[in-house]
Parts: sequence; structure tokens; C-alpha cells
Amino acid sequence: MEEGQNPPKSSPGSPGRGVICPRRCWGGGKRPLRAPFPKLFPPLPLADPPPALPYFVRRSRMHNVPVYRDLTHGNRKMTVIRKIEGDIWALEGELKAFLGRRAGREPLTQVNELTGTLRIKGYFDGEVKAWLLEKGF
Repeated sequence: MEEGQNPPKSSPGSPGRGVICPRRCWGGGKRPLRAPFPKLFPPLPLADPPPALPYFVRRSRMHNVPVYRDLTHGNRKMTVIRKIEGDIWALEGELKAFLGRRAGREPLTQVNELTGTLRIKGYFDGEVKAWLLEKGF
């Protein structure tokens, strides 16, 4: 085949339905004309109803609990809980009591009602995730 010519196409009714490429271009195999259609999965069933608490912690889009570690100013270690809806102060009070029993002291916290985040001084991400999962979030 000379340069500038289109490669020969397979017939429309053939099972391959692709363009045949020369060996140097695609390794001599067939190249698909379009991507395959993705599989459609049924929607996931709803889990247990959300807990009857004055606050709610919404999961992230990847279905993870939104608890993160944050390191600011090079050495300030913080745990951040995002996506809090409802009474954020009730969550802060319960979380302070829980972490106070675990750590032996009440950690310093910062509540931001506008963005729905709660920041805790120190790395408590493992404990907080386990506590939220135990609560039913």
C-alpha cells in the first residue's frame, strides 16, 4: 500500500468490523472503529435507613467516609471531617467526648458551619472513621 492511501476496511457485515492496519502502524491487528458500550449495572440497593441523629455525614462520590488527614504549615497535624449536614455542634460534642476517652484528653476542634467541616487537632482519622461507621454513616 502506498503512502497517502486509506487502509482497506473490512466489509460491514463481517464479524471483525475494524480497520486493518499495516504491521508497522498497529502491530498488524484490527483497530476498533469505536469504543465498546459500557455495561449498565443496576443501582445499588439502599442500605439501612440513616441513623436518627441531629447531624448527617454524607459519603464522598467514591462512597468513602469523608475523613481526611491535613498537614499545614509543615508540622500542624489535623484531622478534617467534611460533608456534615445538620447540627454540626452536636457532632462536635459527641466526637470530643469519644476522643477524650480514647486519647485521655479532649482534643482542640474548629467548627465551620458555612462549609460543613470539622477540624480536629492531631491525627485521629482511623478512630473517627471507625466511630462514624459504627454510628451507621
